[in-house]
Amino acid sequence: MSEEGASPNKESVVKKSAYSQKKTVAEGLLDVGLLVANSSQLKALLDRGSSHSYYYALLVLLILSIIVQVVVGFLLLFLGTTEGDLEKDRRSNLMNNVVVALIFGIVVLNIVIGVFGVSM
Repeated sequence: MSEEGASPNKESVVKKSAYSQKKTVAEGLLDVGLLVANSSQLKALLDRGSSHSYYYALLVLLILSIIVQVVVGFLLLFLGTTEGDLEKDRRSNLMNNVVVALIFGIVVLNIVIGVFGVSM
């Protein structure tokens, strides 16, 4: 097989890898923004005290959301360092699917947090 025949295939893998890394970085940046927002909400809730009608529910939800966001952040750091084709690397593919599921969970948690509301 000539080098020319292998080049487009190799280029395709490089493009997939670059896309995957950019997607991981973008997810990480979104996670940082949400982490800052949840931290601000937690501070506002703690400043207000237990006078808020949903104090304990919001406290648990905010802390849970922050913990899951930190876990997702570490998983994204690990995924960002892995190289190669995700379809061939089962462990990275599984971890990527877990990250997507956890991000979905974070979104649901934050929708519930938004419904209960923390006025700042």
